[in-house]
Amino acid sequence: MKDPAFILLWLCCGASFVLAYLKVMSRQWLSAAFLLFIGASVVLMTVWVLYSLKHLESPIEPYRSAAGTATQDGPITMHRSKPETNKPLIWAFGLMVIAIVSVLNPGTGWQRVLYYVGDLLLIVVIAFMMVLARGKLVDRVVADVNGVVIQNKITDSVSLGDDRADMSPEEHEELEEIRHETKVVWREVGAVKMVRVYGRRVESRGAGDHKEFKRRELVFYDHKGKAMMRLQDPLAPEEAYRRFLDAIPHWTNLTIQEASETK
Repeated sequence: MKDPAFILLWLCCGASFVLAYLKVMSRQWLSAAFLLFIGASVVLMTVWVLYSLKHLESPIEPYRSAAGTATQDGPITMHRSKPETNKPLIWAFGLMVIAIVSVLNPGTGWQRVLYYVGDLLLIVVIAFMMVLARGKLVDRVVADVNGVVIQNKITDSVSLGDDRADMSPEEHEELEEIRHETKVVWREVGAVKMVRVYGRRVESRGAGDHKEFKRRELVFYDHKGKAMMRLQDPLAPEEAYRRFLDAIPHWTNLTIQEASETK
């Protein structure tokens, strides 16, 4: 994948291995071991994420009317935008750089022990970021005349397609356990709003505080006013997302309202 975030991670892994080799040449075995561990861990996690994308289940077939002919009512298949999916990968890259720098300058005595413990904790946080990135990358938002669903369908060990018919009930159940989806049915929607989300920034004494714009979210509410689903605006691809926004009033008989909230 030619995504800049993945390229940065690969470069950082390569640098980790080169630095580990230099540490071995200078007989600094512990530092070399930590550098190898950091690089190998991130390589394995990156391969896992890319493997998941390769085995992403195909989108559902086009919605068809009772007569069996394809209609323009769906499905519209979208995914999260690059800035949203790349954010945890950039965090992982930044944390990896910090971990490598920490290994190169571990200090002495107890300070050295604390630095290495900190590196292990950074690896845990990096792993969390990679899991988060994987979830965002494989999510698919699929909308049709019935509703909208966020699908996360990954087959880590079972190939789909023709092999699905040969699967036992136990294998079907196991496959379903590694999936999740969040669904909203249009008849349950009471309001649709494009919400501008602000964060509250506290200024110095006497200056008060003010709101800082963070993002926009497309929010679906039930008839009691409770948020059922939040989608960060915009989704991709752009044309599909535009069709989705145009279709929402047709499917729900509701107009998309403008709103704002502070978190």
